[in-house]
Amino acid sequence: MSATIPGGSELSLLVEQPGSSFTTTRAGFDSGRRTFRCWQSVAGTLEPLRGSADSTYFGMKVDAVEVTFDTAGIATMQVSYLGIKNQSQTKEDEFQYSVTDETPEIYEPTFDWQASIPKPQVTRTYITRTLPTTKIGRFDVPLKYADMVPADFVVYEEVPAVWFYTFWFKAWRLIGRTIKNVGDLYEITETHQWDFEVRYITRT
Repeated sequence: MSATIPGGSELSLLVEQPGSSFTTTRAGFDSGRRTFRCWQSVAGTLEPLRGSADSTYFGMKVDAVEVTFDTAGIATMQVSYLGIKNQSQTKEDEFQYSVTDETPEIYEPTFDWQASIPKPQVTRTYITRTLPTTKIGRFDVPLKYADMVPADFVVYEEVPAVWFYTFWFKAWRLIGRTIKNVGDLYEITETHQWDFEVRYITRT
C-alpha cells in the first residue's frame, strides 16, 4: 500500500507492511518484529508504547520502536517485541558449557612452569517471576555440568611426567548476570566459572 496525497487518509492510521516475523525460542523470551507506516504528522500520536501488547500475540510486548522519515512525509516504524508468544508453551532452561585455558600464577613456584589449566564455565538462560538473590562474585554451584571440572593433575606422556596441583582453593563462582524484563517476567542469563588459585605444583 502506498500513499500519494500528503496528509490524506491512506496513512492517517498505522498501516502494517509485509514481512512481520515472530520467533519462538526454547529458553528465554521469544522475539518479534513488525513494520508500520503512517504520516509523519501523526507518528508521535500513533507510535506504540513500550510494554503494550501485540494485536495477535498478547504475551508479546513492545520492546523498542525505531522511526525513520522520508522526504514524502511518511514515517516508517520498526517495532520489536519481546515476551512469551504462546502462553501454553513450556519454557526450558538452556545451559551452555564451554572451556578456556588459563596459565595461573603459582604462589610457591618449585620449578619453571608455563602450562595452562582448563577453566570451564556454564551459562544458563531461564524465565522466572522472581529475581535471583545470589550476588555476583559469590561461590555458587551451577545446576548442570557442575561435575565437569579438571582433575588435580596432568599427565604428559611425551616427557613422561605427571604434574600435581595443590590449590589454595577451587570452586564454582557466579561471575556474570544479565536481566531482561517483560511485565512480571524476567529473562535471566547467568554465567558460572570454575575458579582456582594454585599454591604449588609437584612433578613426578
